[in-house]
Amino acid sequence: MSIVEVRCPRCGAPSRLRSDRTDEYVCSHCGALFHFIDPSQQILTTDVRIRNCLHCGNPIQAGMGFECTRCGKKYFCSSCVDKVKEKNVCFECIATSKENCQSCSKYAVYRCASCGRRACSKHGLYVGFVEKRVFWDGRFNREQDFVFYCQTCVSFICRACVKRKFLTNNAYCPKCSTVLNEYAPYS
Repeated sequence: MSIVEVRCPRCGAPSRLRSDRTDEYVCSHCGALFHFIDPSQQILTTDVRIRNCLHCGNPIQAGMGFECTRCGKKYFCSSCVDKVKEKNVCFECIATSKENCQSCSKYAVYRCASCGRRACSKHGLYVGFVEKRVFWDGRFNREQDFVFYCQTCVSFICRACVKRKFLTNNAYCPKCSTVLNEYAPYS
């Protein structure tokens, strides 16, 4: 009888038998748990256990986790990654590159060119990027969100940094003093 080394189907590292009573193997490198469906045919089922998220520790079903495209780490749950330019990025990578919202860990859509304040789309109103205004459209009062954007600096300006001149309704950039464009971010 020949001894065959069993390798992990996920990473290829040598694996050992978990216990003598079962045919489950555990990988010594990545911790994957797998077993043979039919030991005579050597067909493997991979990762039959539930893994935990690397960031928050919540359990995630095998094969359902997300992989960060920046650091390459796997096994994040859906609440610990965020879409950055259509790619999944973990909160650790977002925070180290200083692209995180100051209220939560999500990707900051808004960043003030003057003070450096950052906010995601959810916290834009609370941090001071989004301004709510009420309009009369002929029949109803309608609420509209607006943000200030400087085309010269090519960035957003928060409400705390916006400069207004006396007797005018225009908003000015504190860095370059150009008139800011106001637009509705979600329409």
